[in-house]
Amino acid sequence: MDLMSLYVRFCRIKFIGCEISSKIKRKFTVKSLRQYVAKK
Repeated sequence: MDLMSLYVRFCRIKFIGCEISSKIKRKFTVKSLRQYVAKK
């Protein structure tokens, strides 16, 4: 197992995850998030 390549892969996955989460944050406003929490 190459530790460096594993680290780079982890960073890429983390970066993609951050990109997706930022897009989701833009889509959902605070109001819709509160409604979603209230439903649960």
